[in-house]
Amino acid sequence: MMHRTGQSRWDGTTQQVAVLWTLRKYKREAVCRLFTHVFGHELRIEVAGLLLSSVVCRSDQDVEDYQDSWRSALEESGWVRLVLLRCRDCVNSVTMQRNLDAALRTLERPYSYDVLDIDTLAPSDACVGTPAPTLLWDGTDLFGLTGQPANASPS
Repeated sequence: MMHRTGQSRWDGTTQQVAVLWTLRKYKREAVCRLFTHVFGHELRIEVAGLLLSSVVCRSDQDVEDYQDSWRSALEESGWVRLVLLRCRDCVNSVTMQRNLDAALRTLERPYSYDVLDIDTLAPSDACVGTPAPTLLWDGTDLFGLTGQPANASPS
């Protein structure tokens, strides 16, 4: 799963290699990013666009351990990976939420998710323009529709 960056990727400048995960709480995002570093890897966590923490890791295992511990700590304090993006007055949003709740009950796995009303988001939010209702996992639309204009119909 881990991306090898190490010395071979270092060209003298820090470059983002990957977004490892995205969590949401209310209308804020926590993003874990992996960068190249002269000593191997740099792992950064940003909350609402601000750098919260950074660590230099010399091995893939260090990256896995740090990002797992950061994600676990945030999830324990209410940050979630699964988001239901909906339109407040859309009947399909109600149906999707009902189906999501039923699916989670069927799996017999207590899993929390966040609900975002697309109508209340700031124009600069990454979710604006995403057809709703939909489900986001780690900030990515499960149906592959992220980034389309809001009035686009799925193909």
